[in-house]
Amino acid sequence: MGRRHVSNKEVKAIARRRVVRLLVLAQQQAGSGNLDRARRYVDLARRVSMRGNVPMPYGASVCRECHTPFLAGRTCRVRLRSAHLTITCLECGGKRRLPYVKEQRELRGCQGPKRTS
Repeated sequence: MGRRHVSNKEVKAIARRRVVRLLVLAQQQAGSGNLDRARRYVDLARRVSMRGNVPMPYGASVCRECHTPFLAGRTCRVRLRSAHLTITCLECGGKRRLPYVKEQRELRGCQGPKRTS
């Protein structure tokens, strides 16, 4: 019996599912206070994504320096600035900045003309 051939598409699908599952487990462990295990799950998810050549899911809230999952108030501090969101890791002090210009444009567009009464 020879080995069963697994197509590249199947490998990528399996890798995506495993990465998502590991990130969910990391969030749960971080919520219960077990940060070492949470970091290990994030590290495993990164390795699986690199090995399977799939990107990490967009919006994966993880510190890029210490690989701690972000939970607002517990493992990170979230601040709003004029054009970006600043997330500061409370474990290592690393910062991540995300723009939110699109949301601001939507708000400006929805307000409409001002009334004069």
